[in-house]
Amino acid sequence: MELRPFIQTVLLDEVRIMHQSGVRIHTLAAVAHGIEVCGALLDSKPFKAKDLGRSRFNLALRLLFPKTYGEANAKVDLYSQLRSHMSHSLIPGNLLLFDALQSHLELSDGVLHISQNVLVKDYENAILQLLQLLDTGKLVPKKMGSTLSF
Repeated sequence: MELRPFIQTVLLDEVRIMHQSGVRIHTLAAVAHGIEVCGALLDSKPFKAKDLGRSRFNLALRLLFPKTYGEANAKVDLYSQLRSHMSHSLIPGNLLLFDALQSHLELSDGVLHISQNVLVKDYENAILQLLQLLDTGKLVPKKMGSTLSF
């Protein structure tokens, strides 16, 4: 699969389908992994380079997400609390609380409150920015190292 269809289909469309269907945990896991993949597409290292998860996750937050994510990341380490916990246990870390309240990225009693709806919308916007960078030639396509076809 070429890079643009991969980004559009795997990182964007499939997350939208899960979220719109009410699939919460797997949507959250896909978003967490997708953030790291965005960083892998943005940095100068080979796509499958090892031991870059944290730096790639943080790079994507810094370049593609609203500034408030960087501020929240500095307080609770979103790579650890979101990406790592979701990857290894499908449960967010204990410093994160996903709720239906209007609060988003607000810290209360040491716990970061996150609205999953807002997170997914911000993630979708990040992917659209990534596609725009690709379409305008500001993002050089990387070889992903394997094929994916459905």
